[in-house]
Amino acid sequence: MRLVLVLLAASAATVASAECGPEPRDQLHLLKYADFTCADISRAVNYYVDLGEDATLKEFQSLLQKREQVGRPDLSERIGWLCRILYEPKDKPMRPPMLGGLMLPHDQMPLDKWPLYPVAKSGSTYCVLSEGYTLAGFPEPMTKYFSYCKKSGSFRTTSVVIPSKKEAIRDINSIRSSQRWTSINWKNSGQGFSYTMNEAWTWNQIIDQAKSIPESGD
Repeated sequence: MRLVLVLLAASAATVASAECGPEPRDQLHLLKYADFTCADISRAVNYYVDLGEDATLKEFQSLLQKREQVGRPDLSERIGWLCRILYEPKDKPMRPPMLGGLMLPHDQMPLDKWPLYPVAKSGSTYCVLSEGYTLAGFPEPMTKYFSYCKKSGSFRTTSVVIPSKKEAIRDINSIRSSQRWTSINWKNSGQGFSYTMNEAWTWNQIIDQAKSIPESGD
């Protein structure tokens, strides 16, 4: 009898979970787990907008000091993404942190076309163009980059839209048909450099950030 009751309780819990849909994502999922979606980016931005500049930078520094914790993604990289959105330029487009190179044709993606590089905005949706820096040397200390952001930008005071799956797919797909994307040459060479990159592979990594959003938006 006890076994029957346990099985019935487990079954009821499964049904309730299915009816309620997926669990809401943590506001800081972006900084805790390797996987992320366009919606996770926006949730993290809004969390720090509410927190304010001083508390945000203090928390960033605290997180970076603990980044040896197992299971975390590259926090310097992801905090860099957030800074690209949280700080709006006072004048000309702001540069990204100097953490290394990405699998992108950087020479064909200038800041006047990609002002949030390596983040991009389309419609009300934010996505990341590529992740995983390679570096032959030492990265810029994030504390130095924070100082640059404070000097060259203004901390955002308004929240951003958290897109639904449908909205994000629509917004991100418009990037691929845009002139700034279609003008990219994925195979190029010049004095001291040569590369051939896979546009389709790169695109799949980007659009998956939209497709991975649960249907409920959570």
